[in-house]
Amino acid sequence: MAKSNGNGLVRYDVPGMLSVLLIPGTGKADWEGIGDAVLIDGQRRIVAVADGPERNPEASSGFLRRFLVGMTDLMEPGKAWSFMDGGFEDLVSATNLLVRETSYHDGTTFSAVVLGQDNRYAVLHAGDSMIFLLRPSTAEVVQISRTNHCMVGRAAGLFQAEEASFREDDLFLVTSDGLTSLARSCGQGPVAFIDGLMRECGTPMDMLESICESARRIDRGLDDIGIVVVKPERLYSAGMEIHTPSFFP
Repeated sequence: MAKSNGNGLVRYDVPGMLSVLLIPGTGKADWEGIGDAVLIDGQRRIVAVADGPERNPEASSGFLRRFLVGMTDLMEPGKAWSFMDGGFEDLVSATNLLVRETSYHDGTTFSAVVLGQDNRYAVLHAGDSMIFLLRPSTAEVVQISRTNHCMVGRAAGLFQAEEASFREDDLFLVTSDGLTSLARSCGQGPVAFIDGLMRECGTPMDMLESICESARRIDRGLDDIGIVVVKPERLYSAGMEIHTPSFFP
């Protein structure tokens, strides 16, 4: 279910699996677009966030759409991708080709999690958007992306490409740096802010509702926020529930 409150805020929820939130920054003119974008592709088990510059806010959604086309050519829908036998390298090479083909004007951050076979996942990352691994069973919040300024359109390839394993109860939180802006306005760093959300909220939907409430109290200086919280075990096993890729906005 996707919905807007009429003020540019967008929510999309698949209960028990994932939640998406887009909050426009404060002080925007009516003609200014939101520079953050989110991609959800359940059939290929991909979640991604991009953050374009003010001079070209559509760069973020433009790159995510190009990325999806590249993954559509590479990955079979409804089948988890294997990172074995060169599969991870193929994924990275296909993404790096898109990065190299992006012009400076169309530059954007890009942070993606791709869920593969055998509970493996890949991180594809460039720029200062962020990927966090949340482990409620041990109250761990770990930033697994490395913040940098090597954005798409300004580099020959991804700054970071890695693979690892996720556990059954893990969550991924993928967000633009607008969440850092919000956390600092609350007197916290992003890890401490997310840690508080994880301890207080039981589901991805509850976490994003709490973020909405925090953002409503900020009347100026708030950056766009694009964020998705996903339970990988659910998306991995029930990716077909999201029948077509979804873009926000």
